[in-house]
Formats: sequence, C-alpha cells, structure tokens
Amino acid sequence: MGKLKIKAERISDVPTTVRRRLGGYRGCTIGADPEFFIANKHGKITAGNDYFPDKYHPLVLRNGERIFYDGIPVEINPVQNICRETVLGSIHSCLRKVERKLKDSNGRIIIKSAVKVQREVIDNAAPDARVFGCDPDVNAYTRRLNVCEIDASRHLYRYAGGHIHIGRHDPERKVGAEEKLLTEPECHIESIKFLDMIVGTMLLLLDNSSGSKRRKILYGKAGNFRANDHGLEYRTPTNVWLKSPLFSSLIFGMVKVSWALLLNGTYKEITRRTEIEEDEVRETLDNSDAVKAMDIWSRLRPYLAVTSCSFLNPVNRKPVRHIHDRNGMRTGETISGLMLFEYLLKIGGNSILGSLSKEWGLSDEWLSHNNNGFITSMLARIESSKKTREDFTKFRKSFEKEAYNG
Repeated sequence: MGKLKIKAERISDVPTTVRRRLGGYRGCTIGADPEFFIANKHGKITAGNDYFPDKYHPLVLRNGERIFYDGIPVEINPVQNICRETVLGSIHSCLRKVERKLKDSNGRIIIKSAVKVQREVIDNAAPDARVFGCDPDVNAYTRRLNVCEIDASRHLYRYAGGHIHIGRHDPERKVGAEEKLLTEPECHIESIKFLDMIVGTMLLLLDNSSGSKRRKILYGKAGNFRANDHGLEYRTPTNVWLKSPLFSSLIFGMVKVSWALLLNGTYKEITRRTEIEEDEVRETLDNSDAVKAMDIWSRLRPYLAVTSCSFLNPVNRKPVRHIHDRNGMRTGETISGLMLFEYLLKIGGNSILGSLSKEWGLSDEWLSHNNNGFITSMLARIESSKKTREDFTKFRKSFEKEAYNG
C-alpha cells in the first residue's frame, strides 16, 4: 500500500476538515523597532547622532513614539497595537518627523539593510555610535546567545534591521495558550521557527538584496529573537517592509496569521502536511536561497490561502475587490489577496515602489483606510494604467489555473 498523500499541491486539495480547523483567528498586538540610515545632500551616509539624541534621551512624539540614534543608524519605535492600521499611522508619524528634521540639511532617509560607511564618519561619530551596541539575542535553532565580537571601529559596514514585536491581544489580561506562547522558553523556540517558515520566507522573497545577504554575516539569521516583558521580539527580519505601508501591512498581517495558527495549534498540522523541515527553512533563510524559498512558499500556499478570513489574512484566497477601468467602471474581474501577493512576486516588489515620501505620504497627515493596506494599495497600482490592468489580467488567468485547478 502506497504512502498516504497529505500534502496539498493546489487549494482544492486541502480537505474541508482541515479548512475548518484553519478558520479560527485570534489576534496579537504588533510593534516594531525598524532602523534606517541617513544620507547627506551629497549622498554620503552620515552618523545618526548628527540629527537625533541617544536612546536614553529619545525624541518622544505625541503618542509616545520614540526616535533616536542606535550606532550609525536611526531607530524608530512606533506604538504597539492590535490594529495594523494604527501601527502604520504611528510609523508615518515617526518618518514624517524624521523627514522634517532633515529638510534644512537636505538629508534623506535610506532604507537599506547594510551600507558601507566612510571611516571618517565612524571616527567622528559619538563614542557609543562607534560600537555595535545591540544586546545579545538568542537563536531558536542553536539555543545559544548570539554575541557580536567584531571590532566596530575597524569594521566599515553598518546594518539596519526591521525587528517585529508580538504582544498580548489584551495587554491587561494573561490568558491560556497566549500566555504560554509568550512566557515559556520551549514555546518561544517553536513560535520563532514557525515565524521563520512563513514570515521569514515571505520576506526573503520580497528582499534578496546584497545588503540583506551581508547583514546575515552578523545579524538577522534565521531564528534570532528576544523574549521580554511585553512578549517576543522577532529579530530575523530586514527593514525592507519599511519601504512602503504596502509591505508593512502585508508582513504585519502575516505575523498575526502565524500567531493565530500557533495559538490554535494548527501550525503543527501545517508543518506536517507541507513536509517542511526546520533545517530546510533555516538553511534557506541563512543562505538567502530564493529558489528554495519559493518552493517553501508553494507548499505553504494552499493552507495559508484558506486560513482565517479575507479581511484578516492578506493572502486569503477569497475575492475581496473588483477591478475597475480608467473610468471607474467594474471590469467584472475579482481579485484576492493571494492573487495580489503572487503578482507582486512575479513583477518584483521594488518595481512598483516610489520614493519613501510618496509611499508613506509624508507630505500629508495620515489618512486611515486611504489605500494604505496591502490589498487596497496593490489594487490601486494595478488600476493605475491600461498596461498594468492588461498584464494583471493575463497573470490572473494563468494563476487561477495553477493554484486552483492544476
């Protein structure tokens, strides 16, 4: 008797009983502490302490957001909230404040994972900016502390991450499975490995730049995290998601989906059915292997597509929007978050991005639900021209055949 086939290759292969188990959802609060660099009017990377105070005396904004230098880069701490839109608005406030601060000197924000800095900049930076100041974090695979032993005064590259924080659904309550995931060391290990499988894989597919690869020499390897009083800090991510609220909404949404699957225990079933091994994930992320990352994604896709609901899951399979022509009339085509993510992978994430100021709308106040989310933002770009609508229509037909019908 042959081996029972449990791995779904298409969405239609996922059994109804499995879909029901994947349907539940419970959120978590999302926070972050992304870093970025600042270039002067000549394009040269400068020290963050030229513009902002240190982390012990940060610039504090109206809602409690913090901005400070952390080594050569600048770090922002937006508010932590259960609503993605609220966190995006807080990031907007931080970036807008930074851009205004840089206006007089014609400086600009640089979103890269690694940059080479001139020695004179390092030599003239504040004393605490001339060292690698991160406290050690833990690796979920080795279960050991990661300690950076490189002499920062002689090492000319600097790195910027996009760490993501996960906290209690209700910070005032400590309940059940959520508290177990947030406080027990073995649960930390399992949670971070599952985040690697989903979020780490998706980030690699969005960003496989040379800077991202270089950062992994010292930081951001698969499985890196810290546990603290408010929850877990996932430290593998690069700062690529800071380039646009489109990316931020997608990645924050997938963190919440991953957390929901951890809470209800169905992450074990997904791992078993996809036959994805933890060593496979670790090697893929650490080696920046985009081909293997796409293979992992293709195995995850059928299950993530039926997880939760279309409103909460950025890559859900259910139709959520109609495509409109240039006159604002419906074309009859419907789209799903899953379809939009696959299209994003096809065309390359950076190909659709404008300047940081344009992406985040830094010249204006933050407008909630104004094409800030992943789905609405992607749809707006597709509808922006006849050429993109036609290209998407061709893609849509081939994708539906591949993902649904085989």
